[in-house]
Amino acid sequence: MHFNWFFSISNHGIPIEILEDCWKSSIQFFRQSESEKIKVGMPFPGYPYGFVPIEKENLALSKGESVPPDLKESFSIGPGLEPPPGLSADEAQFVFSKNQWPDNPIDFKRRWKSCYKSLSDCADRVLRLLSFALDLPENWFDRFFMKPISAMRVNYYPELSKEPLENQLRASAYSDYGSLTLLLQDEGESGLKILNKENECISVKPFKPDLVVNIGDLMERWTNGEWVSSLHRVTIPKTEIQKKSQESHWLFFNNQIGMLE
Repeated sequence: MHFNWFFSISNHGIPIEILEDCWKSSIQFFRQSESEKIKVGMPFPGYPYGFVPIEKENLALSKGESVPPDLKESFSIGPGLEPPPGLSADEAQFVFSKNQWPDNPIDFKRRWKSCYKSLSDCADRVLRLLSFALDLPENWFDRFFMKPISAMRVNYYPELSKEPLENQLRASAYSDYGSLTLLLQDEGESGLKILNKENECISVKPFKPDLVVNIGDLMERWTNGEWVSSLHRVTIPKTEIQKKSQESHWLFFNNQIGMLE
């Protein structure tokens, strides 16, 4: 039997104040002017970390689909480590580029780094539970994450000033690339939909501060397709189209395989 793995976890061990501090700083950052946010914009195409303006990303391209660009902004960081020896310049740039930190809000960097560490520890705990589910030793995944290259991102879905184009979404359909993703959703109608094995779209309701966990492409490969990396997208709720004034924020932690020792 093959499963689409999207599930939620409560009592995850992350202090709520760490999540809330990161959340508040993120909201303050995104509510700044475009000219302020672009100071930490990605300096050139392919740079992995920093600010991405609205309609500058199209996740569906990873699946070979052609749809209008996504109606979201984002900010992301990586591990902030020096690249290990032996990597090419392109390999080092892909994950070991320097993080870009805004001057405002004042505590943004500290709060984001604290949240990154807490989510990384939580991802390790989830991986140990998944090891049990696969009848493997508890620490089986540890060897693949000695120097992880995980990324943390907040997506910001601002109010819409105009009608979206045909087939335009907040985030077009894609699957995550790594082992697993942890997601904290804003309260209310989120618009997150996953595609099940019957090709039906199922809504994923937010229950803050619970975390949503979804399996990525790498975990599907590791389990020989037993656990499926689900195609998912973020639609625009009807109420949001009508009001044109709703904004929401999502916090992602993409747990990525690291360098083997």
